[in-house]
Amino acid sequence: EMYVAKYYLKRKKPKGAKLRLDYLVSKYPDSKLAPGAALLLSELHIKDGEYARAGAVLKTVLKRYAGTPQAREALAALAQLKGRKEK
Repeated sequence: EMYVAKYYLKRKKPKGAKLRLDYLVSKYPDSKLAPGAALLLSELHIKDGEYARAGAVLKTVLKRYAGTPQAREALAALAQLKGRKEK
């Protein structure tokens, strides 16, 4: 799924990438790729102005992968999201 998501991103198809990343995170949460996939998914939501969705994904990273480098990144990203308005 991560490979396909990156393929979509290279082809400038972020919607397809978001679908693949969401699938990976929801169906394979214990995969070693899931935390990074979730962060990438949140970045794509931010680029599209979907701040509430990005925040929800980042909170999931904090809860599910606490103590990991990805959780620290999620915390920093959440702080940057604070106060942003949806497009």
